Amino acid sequence: MDAVAALVVGVCHDLVLSHLLDPAAPAPAELSPGAVDDLVTTLLHGIAPPGD
Repeated sequence: MDAVAALVVGVCHDLVLSHLLDPAAPAPAELSPGAVDDLVTTLLHGIAPPGD
């Protein structure tokens, strides 16, 4: 579960926080439609017990 939390924090940091903390930083990348859903689905299937 720690790995999942670290991955989510990393994604949020790369996309949002670096720009908020340093306005001179390049604009955050635009996410494609469904990117957040894809991330959540991948995380949930990666940590789900076999057969679920």
